[in-house]
Amino acid sequence: MPNPAKRMTAQPSRPVQRYRPGKPGGTAAAENTVDDTDGLDPAAEHAAWRLRELKRLKRDREALVAREAEIEELERRRHLTAEEREAEDREFLARQREARDQNRAPARVLAKYLHKGAFFRGGDDEAAEALAQRDLMGAAFEDDVADKSVLPEYMRVRDMTKLGKKGRTRYRDLKTEDTGRFGDDDRSRRWDGSRKEPGGPGGGLNGSTAGLDERFLPDSDGRNGPRFIKKEAESG
Repeated sequence: MPNPAKRMTAQPSRPVQRYRPGKPGGTAAAENTVDDTDGLDPAAEHAAWRLRELKRLKRDREALVAREAEIEELERRRHLTAEEREAEDREFLARQREARDQNRAPARVLAKYLHKGAFFRGGDDEAAEALAQRDLMGAAFEDDVADKSVLPEYMRVRDMTKLGKKGRTRYRDLKTEDTGRFGDDDRSRRWDGSRKEPGGPGGGLNGSTAGLDERFLPDSDGRNGPRFIKKEAESG
């Protein structure tokens, strides 16, 4: 059971302070209450209302103009051909890419390599200073080679910005890298099973076995068979 003496000596709880209008003090919410008193300065209140109204009218007008411009652009795009729309899209993407490259901040990871050193480098040399200040990270390259057949095979790439980079693959396309013979006419490499004489028409590989070693001739005639006997008879 709780001790009655301890209960009597306990401090009473602090009463909650409630905000009452018209009385000083109160909670912090009283400071954020809206001032609903009117008529203190009618001229200033009218000027503030007029400013708010002008801002609202301007905002509505700008939204209406933007909506009308969007509708006009949609109608104009609908009347264009597919080639014209594609050309406009390419031009827009090129401008967007150029603006992004110009606004790109220099890489922070290379900041430790930009130390000029403690030695005199000749600040009067404008050419050297221009070379030192050039932007290598945001440099743009343009492929102005019209006929790529005159270039070496290593330089025949679509995007010249990837030339010589580490991440570039050494493979070009499937047709170039295909080493199979699918679809080729291999009738010249087939054995037709003929027993005709070497060099005769229609015999052996592609109709002739001229120039082949006897060890690689078909076994149907035999190494010491009729072919060998016939050769001895012709030589005798």
